[in-house]
Amino acid sequence: MAEENKGQGLAWLLVGLGVGALVAILYAPKSGRETIEDIARGAREGTEYPSSFKAGCRAGGHAGGQGQRAGR
Repeated sequence: MAEENKGQGLAWLLVGLGVGALVAILYAPKSGRETIEDIARGAREGTEYPSSFKAGCRAGGHAGGQGQRAGR
């Protein structure tokens, strides 16, 4: 009987995932191409941030990437 419940639970999970995907597609505010471009832009900005942070730290006289210990 427990095996049947697991199978039913998995089936309902898959049904829920399908319904959620359908709703997401129907209510998406942007087209797929626009969404992909936004994700790519965010990834590029994310890779540029660490290098700009380190450059700013060096310009400000701080050691980029090294934390300070409490109590000093």
